[in-house]
Amino acid sequence: MARTRPGVESAPADLALCDVEQVDPDDALELLRPARILGFGSHDAPQALRRARQVGFDRVVARSAIAERLPELVDELLATAPSHDPSSSGATPR
Repeated sequence: MARTRPGVESAPADLALCDVEQVDPDDALELLRPARILGFGSHDAPQALRRARQVGFDRVVARSAIAERLPELVDELLATAPSHDPSSSGATPR
């Protein structure tokens, strides 16, 4: 869900973080695209992690990886994210 301040124009997000145990992965994918999606969840919930991978999340990791490697994960995903610049063809990553 995009949230902006009054008078501020919103732009598509480049990256979304999603707790795969708290949302339906299909709904999240539909709502959050075209952003790259980093899903996370408990290692004790392998079915939720697996489902997020199956529907097409860009990366799915255990919750502990978010705490340990979030900057690295974000950098990896943004390196492959399509540009939302209207003057761009969309083929060049940011």
